[in-house]
Amino acid sequence: MNMKKVLAIMLIFAVLFMCVLTINVKASNEVVEPDGTNPITTAISKLQGDGTETISLKEGATYEENVEIAKSVTIDGNGATIDGKINITANNSTIVLKNATVKCEEGKPITLLNVSGNGNTVEVENVTFEGGQNAIVVNNLGQSLTLNGVDMSGFYGKAVYSDSIKNLTITNSTFDASGTINAGDHTNEDSKRAGSAIDLNFGNTVSGVEVDKVQISNNNFSNVKLAAGETLEQSTAGAIKIKIKNSDNVKSIGNIVIENNNFADNLRDIVIGTQSVSAGTPTDPAAFNIVLSGNTRTQNGEKANEVKVTNNTMTGTEEEKTETIPADVRTTKDFSAKVTIKIGDKTFELTKGTTLSELDLSDIKTKQGYTFKNFVIEGTDTVVSETQGLIANMTLVPVFEKVATEEPNANEETNTTIEEETTEKNENEENIENPQTGDAIILYTVMGLVAIIGIAFIVKKIKK
Repeated sequence: MNMKKVLAIMLIFAVLFMCVLTINVKASNEVVEPDGTNPITTAISKLQGDGTETISLKEGATYEENVEIAKSVTIDGNGATIDGKINITANNSTIVLKNATVKCEEGKPITLLNVSGNGNTVEVENVTFEGGQNAIVVNNLGQSLTLNGVDMSGFYGKAVYSDSIKNLTITNSTFDASGTINAGDHTNEDSKRAGSAIDLNFGNTVSGVEVDKVQISNNNFSNVKLAAGETLEQSTAGAIKIKIKNSDNVKSIGNIVIENNNFADNLRDIVIGTQSVSAGTPTDPAAFNIVLSGNTRTQNGEKANEVKVTNNTMTGTEEEKTETIPADVRTTKDFSAKVTIKIGDKTFELTKGTTLSELDLSDIKTKQGYTFKNFVIEGTDTVVSETQGLIANMTLVPVFEKVATEEPNANEETNTTIEEETTEKNENEENIENPQTGDAIILYTVMGLVAIIGIAFIVKKIKK
């Protein structure tokens, strides 16, 4: 065997040895046993925190522990349960939590996942959260949170709360408040009214807030209802609540996208804006973009391709503050309390939801010789129904059709022509028969002269 073959065989064995070594290293990654004091926290503290390390929990085990995370780590629960709180105090770290259940003692007001520190990226996948008051809370600046395949049930107050989050993505998750009396049933009597599945209260306590994007897609929200002893007038409860509580604390707000979600048997589906000034100056939700698309709602078992949006910056009845957004219309809504409608030289300042049929437009719809047809948006062919609630500023143009007039039929025109020709012929005949007529006299005179000349010519020939 030559040297080249020997070297090749040695290289192959070296590669195989490294593969086996790698497999053995992964296989030897010890599972954290639920024994001793704070076993998960202790295991995390021994890691380098470079973002490549994973802590594995024992399948089906229960860990009664408040877990402290101060560095980058992945926790794979393998179906285990953490009975306690997870507190993230790291800075600029990446934390992944997956395949686990996190819960608290029934009825105990506790935050199950608290993201503090600054600038962290937290990913939660295939995790069930049971109970908790303000179950997931994100504090401070620069934080990003992704929830995918999360199941949240029996939560108190809020399932997810933040006043400062930079990026929030919630997909393929379920929020069901039916595990408690209702989402607003707090131990704190003063805050019962704040029940919600997702509550984004920007600028409430944190200043310098910069929001890049909020994406809430393909989720189910159900049974978020009134707190015990609460009336509708007192409540701001809704499955999703989004507002700027203190505009002095908010530097920027990016797009907020809520799409392809189903809302079932909630007090309200989506609540935007606030009338409260307790924390500073609230901002009308028209100041930021909320994009809605493909959302549906189920009420008493009946599903509709729409979602209800309640504007808390408005005054009036629940119906006056709530508008219906169809599922098949993708639009960036201007959620202001008033809309301005211009038609010709008239301008109408209206409460959102007012219809054209409620206005006196008789003079605008009247034009001599024309019939009013409909209104269209200026510069387009888009027809605006007079029974459709107006929800955006627009300039309208009335469309008219000219009134048709009766034209004479073909027979009438032919008869008229024939009559005219007959009359002309009769007049000519009368001129010929009547010697007193000037044209006839001339004609007869010429004929007489011709006859005389002819007779004279014949006479002359005879003489010859």
